[in-house]
Amino acid sequence: MNLAPFQTTDGFITIAPFDHRSSLAKSLKLDLTQSEDRNKFQHLKRLFMEILSPEVSAVLTDPEYGLATLEHKAAKCGLFLSLEQSGYSDDHESMTTLLPDWGIDDIKEHGAGAKLLVYFNPDNPTDAGKLELTQKLYEEAIAKEVVFLVE
Repeated sequence: MNLAPFQTTDGFITIAPFDHRSSLAKSLKLDLTQSEDRNKFQHLKRLFMEILSPEVSAVLTDPEYGLATLEHKAAKCGLFLSLEQSGYSDDHESMTTLLPDWGIDDIKEHGAGAKLLVYFNPDNPTDAGKLELTQKLYEEAIAKEVVFLVE
């Protein structure tokens, strides 16, 4: 496993997060069930990629909207892809929900690192399942030589 594709020449990792979906759409008052709003959202994601990817060592995007922007990513810029469904909410006790039909193999196929969002409280007994899920995905990523990032 090599971190070099995600680092600056000085060895720093500077990541621009473009993986926001429902929270970003909501803040922009876009309804992603409507094709016109989805097109606007996709255009915004493309602009983020074009403008910011040359300035950072890596970008983080989602497979739902972000894959279509990859042709606009700077060549020197590394890539992380989300494993979870859009997940920013006030309910930090709910279990992380993985995207269907998407996993470590798909991320590896894109030459990317994997990112998993987990709200975790070690004092909460119900969070044992989150820890188990994270450990399972971490072990799979390591076995398949995919960099694994937990947010």
